[in-house]
Amino acid sequence: MMSGSVGVLFWNPRSGIWLANQAEKAQAHGEISKAADLYRRALSTGDINPAWAWESLAIMYGEHGMPEYREAFDQLKQVDPSAANELAAGYGDPDANDSSKPEGVK
Repeated sequence: MMSGSVGVLFWNPRSGIWLANQAEKAQAHGEISKAADLYRRALSTGDINPAWAWESLAIMYGEHGMPEYREAFDQLKQVDPSAANELAAGYGDPDANDSSKPEGVK
């Protein structure tokens, strides 16, 4: 019983914090699809700050020039407009006509 109780501290796929941690690890290993899935699952738990999750997704997508950046940016803009404005300085505002940013980020 004791080992089962301790095991939950290290493996709990229903915890948003655990999922977010796994998402960060997947992202660090270049597993973008897996990381995106884990970030979204973490969001659905309600355990984590949505601004953090959407910003993490937007940064990940922006760094790889992926078209999913637009959705993550728009979601971030809804939950934390100031964070979205800061992000736009680095990766561009998909709603602005900015030709200096990578094609996937528009």
